[in-house]
Amino acid sequence: MIVVCILITSGCTKKNEATPSSGGAVTASCDQRVLQKSDAVQVCIEYVGSGWTKEEVKSRCSMEGQAYLEGPCPMDGVVLSCAQLAIDKDHGANLRMYGDPDKAKRNCANVGTPM
Repeated sequence: MIVVCILITSGCTKKNEATPSSGGAVTASCDQRVLQKSDAVQVCIEYVGSGWTKEEVKSRCSMEGQAYLEGPCPMDGVVLSCAQLAIDKDHGANLRMYGDPDKAKRNCANVGTPM
């Protein structure tokens, strides 16, 4: 059995139970660009699905020192959007990537599927 740790959670799930999370409304976002070096892929995470609350997303952002955004990530400068694997139909995430398109493709290949 293959187990995949999901970046949006503190736990793990079986790979065959996870699904891409491109659908659903954006609850809120964590902008990681404030933490990342300019040569790295810049990432903003949109938490999608009815299972997330704004308070929960805000807490996740603050634990990591990320900027909390009410609503979706900024689209200016996005080079790739990636649906990250979801825990279930109510908890998913979309990654918006900025910067080098090749690095963004490799990053997406490791955590989800392009959208």
